[in-house]
Amino acid sequence: MISYYKKAYQIAIDKINERIDEIPVVEDEQWSFIEKKAATNVPNWISVIIHRSIPAKLSALEELANNLWWCWNEEAVDLFKSIDPLQWMLTRHNPIALLDKISLNRYKELENDEEFVARLAAVYAKFSQYMEEKKQMNDPSIAYFSMEYGLHASLKIYSGGLGVLAGDYLKEASDKKRRSRVSVCCIVTVISRKKFSAAGNQEAEYEAQDFTKIPVSPALGC
Repeated sequence: MISYYKKAYQIAIDKINERIDEIPVVEDEQWSFIEKKAATNVPNWISVIIHRSIPAKLSALEELANNLWWCWNEEAVDLFKSIDPLQWMLTRHNPIALLDKISLNRYKELENDEEFVARLAAVYAKFSQYMEEKKQMNDPSIAYFSMEYGLHASLKIYSGGLGVLAGDYLKEASDKKRRSRVSVCCIVTVISRKKFSAAGNQEAEYEAQDFTKIPVSPALGC
């Protein structure tokens, strides 16, 4: 049987050689080549920051959220909480994060809510007066250096009771219109919360600081 296979194979080779001999030879044929570049699948990364759009009637919320004055004024706290109690809890009482979570429909509802608009106007008027009085400060500045300041849980630059005490000093100095300058290191990852393990040991949970959700800005030219 193998002999038949060899014979068929030889016949095929002969036929190929005959066809090759029949191919016309073109000596002056011009060949053109199109250079093709290898396609690459490399992503082009672009950073995009999308900022919330708050109706002009509620624009005061933006200014209030970016000043920690609100965190020791109950009327301001209640105002933010009333926007969306569930999101207020989920964002851990962070007004900047809260405003990012509110839908456009909810903003339209608040814009047409006369009671809410009146409360916002009252809180903002109190805040504006508070900030205006600060322009009258003429006392020498007090320098306050600490490793931590517990102003609010959303601004994670503290880890314990001494930080909370330092934060209270700053709030009191602000209310008494005392000029003060503070220095603290704001790091990317900080101690966010402490808890007890199943064995009863105290443990620290580390959490990344989201600088787009806290009332801070870069100190340029310092």
